[in-house]
Amino acid sequence: MLQSSPLPLLRRLLWNSTFRTATSVCLALTCLLVVIFSYTTAERITGLAIDGTEAYTREASAIFAEQATGIAIQRIVAQARIKASTVESKLSNAMGVATTLAESLSWSRESGTLESMSRDRESLRLKMLLKNHPDFAAVFTCWEPGMFDMLDRAYANKPGYDASGRFISNWIRLPDGSIISAPLKNFESEDKTPHGIRKGDFHLSVKETLAPNFTPLQPYMLGGSHVWLATASAPIIVNGHFSGSIGVGFQVDFMRKLMLSLKQELFGGAVESFIVSGTGHIAASTLENVPIGSHLSVLDTQWEAELAAVRKNTATASVKGDKLVIVIPLALAARNNTVGILITVPTSVITIEASMLQDTLSGEMEVMQRTLSDQRDTLILQQMGIGAVLLAVTALTILLLRSLGIQSKALRENEGRLKEILHNTSNLVIVTDLEEHVVFANPSLEHLIGLPPAQIHGRSVKELLPPQRSTLYAPATDQQNTISQQWEEHFLIQGTPFTFLTTKFPLHDITGKVYGTCSIAVDISERMRSEQRIMQMERYLTDIIDSMPSIIIGVDEVGIIRHWNTQAGDYFNKGRENAIGQALTTCIPALQEEWDNARRAIAANSQHTTERRKISTARGETPARIVIYPLMREGSAEAVIRIDDMTAQVRIEEIMIQTEKMMSVGGLAAGMAHEINNPLGVILQGAQNIERRLSPDLPGNIKAAEELGCDLASISGYMEHRKVSHMLRGIRDAGERAARIVQNMLNFARKSSTEHTPHNMEELVKRTVEMAQSDYDLKKRYDIKKVTIDTRHAGDLPPVPCISTEIEQVLLNLIKNAAQAMALSGTENPTINITSRREGDWAVLTVEDNGPGIPDEARKRVFEPFFTTKAPGKGTGLGLSVSYFIITENHEGSITADSIPGEGATFTIRLPLLPKQYPAA
Repeated sequence: MLQSSPLPLLRRLLWNSTFRTATSVCLALTCLLVVIFSYTTAERITGLAIDGTEAYTREASAIFAEQATGIAIQRIVAQARIKASTVESKLSNAMGVATTLAESLSWSRESGTLESMSRDRESLRLKMLLKNHPDFAAVFTCWEPGMFDMLDRAYANKPGYDASGRFISNWIRLPDGSIISAPLKNFESEDKTPHGIRKGDFHLSVKETLAPNFTPLQPYMLGGSHVWLATASAPIIVNGHFSGSIGVGFQVDFMRKLMLSLKQELFGGAVESFIVSGTGHIAASTLENVPIGSHLSVLDTQWEAELAAVRKNTATASVKGDKLVIVIPLALAARNNTVGILITVPTSVITIEASMLQDTLSGEMEVMQRTLSDQRDTLILQQMGIGAVLLAVTALTILLLRSLGIQSKALRENEGRLKEILHNTSNLVIVTDLEEHVVFANPSLEHLIGLPPAQIHGRSVKELLPPQRSTLYAPATDQQNTISQQWEEHFLIQGTPFTFLTTKFPLHDITGKVYGTCSIAVDISERMRSEQRIMQMERYLTDIIDSMPSIIIGVDEVGIIRHWNTQAGDYFNKGRENAIGQALTTCIPALQEEWDNARRAIAANSQHTTERRKISTARGETPARIVIYPLMREGSAEAVIRIDDMTAQVRIEEIMIQTEKMMSVGGLAAGMAHEINNPLGVILQGAQNIERRLSPDLPGNIKAAEELGCDLASISGYMEHRKVSHMLRGIRDAGERAARIVQNMLNFARKSSTEHTPHNMEELVKRTVEMAQSDYDLKKRYDIKKVTIDTRHAGDLPPVPCISTEIEQVLLNLIKNAAQAMALSGTENPTINITSRREGDWAVLTVEDNGPGIPDEARKRVFEPFFTTKAPGKGTGLGLSVSYFIITENHEGSITADSIPGEGATFTIRLPLLPKQYPAA
């Protein structure tokens, strides 16, 4: 039950039929007594009123004759104040507009983010405001640096902006009525005008006082000429800090029109009116010969009292000579608003007003006497009428009491419905007293905490539901003025986390006093979990985009970067926090062409693709494929720029071209080898035949020599003496060596077989060395023949199952790399040692050189595809990666690199000796 109150007891009495009947009888008797009393006293009261009125009339006429002038002055001042309020409302309207705009911008900035603020939107909003208020001559806003958005650097020193790039917008109305944007000047100037006003007072005053400001006289450039403006400005406060100012201005001609209107409305134009600032200067005048900006002294040499009244915001009225001088301060809801209206009224108007008042009073007195005489006769009838009305009211009251019985039934039904709602709603409904003890709780709370009502009522709500964390959404000053408060509360109930959105509001008794609090809590646990899942999904999507190898950049319709993934930061050496919010062309000038394409893609709502172009990145000139996708997001048009690094593809294309060339060279080599083998065979056969024809061991040679009369032994001696035999053996050896080289070339160029067959490592290494020694590249300026190649082979190494041509390719690549490195570094006595040995079930080959070695950073990456330490165009970066593939994948072995910089490098190859079942080619 709620706190006890006398109201239920009164309801039970009114619903009782016996009580209602007794009450009706008492009301009827009371009305009858009132009618009788009114009839007996009416005539007596009327007579006394007439006698007193005649005496009062004579006395009031005498007093009023003496005070007519003072009353007339008061009436004149009152009329002047009423008319001046119109002027005040016009000026207050401008101040109200400035204050409302400031509050609106403060709310927008506090409720949003720097990225959500739009300079174009707010500037257009100011322009429309000026267009819709023809009385205004200008409207402006000036923000502190970095307080409006994140684009200050992008706008620095642009038209209409200063060096800071802060948000500044100023719209003015030209004399022809057109509205243009113009730079806002002198807003931070401490220099003063000849009238003692700071040129930047319209901005500096609100910045210093954090309160609205009204400046009645402010010099301004409008349409190329100097004019006087009155400005009303207000501060923009964001999270308790000054963030900027906003204000409106109107020409002082507007205020002069107000003064002329005031002059016409007061006493037929007999007055003169002026708007005076706190510095004593006239901002508006009805006199043509008093220019704007004149000092008050041009009107009255004794002007100090009036100026003091303006500065103190005090209304005064005093007679000076033949004029009544009235000062009326203007309240414009600004801290700096020492502005007032000065009105001069001729004393002749006072005399006329006083005479009119006396005539009016005399006529009213005569009318009063006649009226009292006429009302004496009707007063009795009126009293009787009042009695009749009371009787009627009594009758209606009786009927009302009867209807209470009917209404009580409906009320009980409504209470039943409310009880049913409270018992069936899934929301928690809790009523507590002022000490926060539970006096009512619906069954939802009982089910949630698992306690019966007897253990809930009277206990502290914080004891029953201790919150882990609470957040107040709508705080209020005190309970008396609070309508409602919203809290987000987190609980751990029986090990399960719950989140409730709780609305709390005070309960008042019939006198308006707070006697408790009602709390309605809605379970939003599932909604919070859904929001958390959405946030996790957003982070997941961001992680996916960041893990992509492509550069992903999102820009809005004006080219401002809104998304920047990790790859973009790596390629352009710029972090996400330094890129987002910047203009794309300012952040990455190399993407100017992409921004032009992005604008066209947005306009056409179609994808744009640039298949291949080079862009400047932190990695140098990078070939890239660029795809731009238009994106409609929350009603705004944006674009996503995807940049794919094509370096690897370009290298693969180059390798494919080179491979095609090598395939062609292989075919040419086979043909050339065939053509070379034919004359080479003739040479070898001819050399062998010469040796055979000169041999003394063959009978045919001896017989032919005798027939010709020659001594074969002498011929042989001559050939040995002249080393002709040695030359013939040299021709034969050279021919055989050339034949072996051609055969090795054919074997190497011929398509490899994938069948693993046993091979003698010593012979395989020997063939590879012969091929390597026949290689010479004039452009690379190295000659393997100048490199000493030593080979050592263990005698216990059996034939190794392998693809011979692939192992030759690996060894040849290692030998050529070592020779090139030693040639480029100028190594003295360049030497390559090749060894083979057995280690258990493995054959181990090592290729060691005494060259410059490999730096540790490069050694870790030597087997990566396309990694090379050679100059661009000198190597593909695929030699060692292909070798690694051949050894590890095709032969299930291993290859490692060891090096001490400056002392050479060693490559170790391990091949299995056990035979394996390899698939046939």
